[in-house]
Amino acid sequence: MKPIPLLTILLAVFYIIGCDKQEEATPNKVVPHQIETLNLNPLKNTYEYLVNVLASDSLNGRWTHETGIDRTEKFVIKQISEIGLQELPRYKSFKDGFKVVSTDFETLTINLNNQPASPERIIITPQSPQAQISLNQINRVVYFSPTTTLKEQVTSLHNTSVAGQNYLVLVPLALQESFQEFKSYFPALGAFVPNTIRYAAGYPIRYGYNNIIYVLSDTKMVETFTGSFKLKEEALNNVVAVIPGKSKPNEYVIFSAHMDHLGMARSGTDRIYNGANDNASGTAAVITLAKYFKEQNLNERTLLFVLFNAEEKGLLGSKSFVNAFPDKSAIKAVFNIDMIGNISPYGAGKAFLSGHSRSTLQSIMNKNLQPINTLINNEPAGYDLFARSDNYPFAQAQIPAHTITTFNSADRLYHTVADEISTLDLHSAFTVVKTIAQSSYSIIKGTDEPKMTN
Repeated sequence: MKPIPLLTILLAVFYIIGCDKQEEATPNKVVPHQIETLNLNPLKNTYEYLVNVLASDSLNGRWTHETGIDRTEKFVIKQISEIGLQELPRYKSFKDGFKVVSTDFETLTINLNNQPASPERIIITPQSPQAQISLNQINRVVYFSPTTTLKEQVTSLHNTSVAGQNYLVLVPLALQESFQEFKSYFPALGAFVPNTIRYAAGYPIRYGYNNIIYVLSDTKMVETFTGSFKLKEEALNNVVAVIPGKSKPNEYVIFSAHMDHLGMARSGTDRIYNGANDNASGTAAVITLAKYFKEQNLNERTLLFVLFNAEEKGLLGSKSFVNAFPDKSAIKAVFNIDMIGNISPYGAGKAFLSGHSRSTLQSIMNKNLQPINTLINNEPAGYDLFARSDNYPFAQAQIPAHTITTFNSADRLYHTVADEISTLDLHSAFTVVKTIAQSSYSIIKGTDEPKMTN
């Protein structure tokens, strides 16, 4: 037998040793997470059906119980029940109840010089939800001029009034038309939110600062005065449903949208604020995502699907939800969806993230979007949308929460009765729904966790 060269023997030994080491290392090797491509296309008709119902005239603008929010709530609960979602024990029948103090009066009585003033002649910007005031509690009586515009005089008073004081303002009958215009804006404000300044057609209205009582009257001398009022309180519900997580049930990912809108105008041929883009498009997206994730059984973390109420009244539903949530640190990310039915500044089907630099969520979303070759874009400069939707109360609690939207500042339909289903690009909107699902992949799987950056 021919002797085996020494070099050949040495190479064989090194090869065997190398193979042994590789076999030992393989079980401990970190394998990059594979991002699955999600297919929501079979749900396109479902999404379009939901948008059409939510934006229909039958829901009367989804504002109060008188204007369809209760019917909206019932429709949403029916949909998530049929999907097979579960309720959490603290949200019985999928309802998360809270109360809103309305800007409408439950009781209102004003007596001036021993004569009752009719409610049509009274406007109050209140300091608190209820009060009883007599003449000796009036800090200042103001007589408006009939020759200066009401708006100018209201603005001047607003700028000089003192916190905590009661003002009685006598508005001459010569200003009756503008007085009624001023008064007509109050029901649309929707909720008493202390320490907020709002502008209605240029009139400043500051709640929770002082009691300013405007009475339409040509009275020249106030001899006696008594007044009392109590604002209405309305019980509303967020809708909350859950898909429990498989391996991380105590960690939550939230998909949310607001289901309310502006109700009905006081006059006009078309009085219904249908809110097709704002926010039937987002509400339908959340229900569609719930149906998809329930069918696919992908999630390691628990998924919460939350439809907020009273967003248009000042983010009141989301504030209530966040304040009552028992363990805020367990919420790992919030995908809030608001107005995805129009074409964004980036083009059809191209959404952006409000306040994109405030957490690492965008970078994780875009990593998950690589298989379908799209992106969640930056919020355009000057839009400043981060604090204007239901993501904000979560962000204030240091939870990574942003709004996905296609809002376009060139859109003249925003908050008008012309926000109708016929104005939406539903193909673009559904493309965004698919983008949101794909972008959440590694977060719902529990392999990524976004962090706040500022």
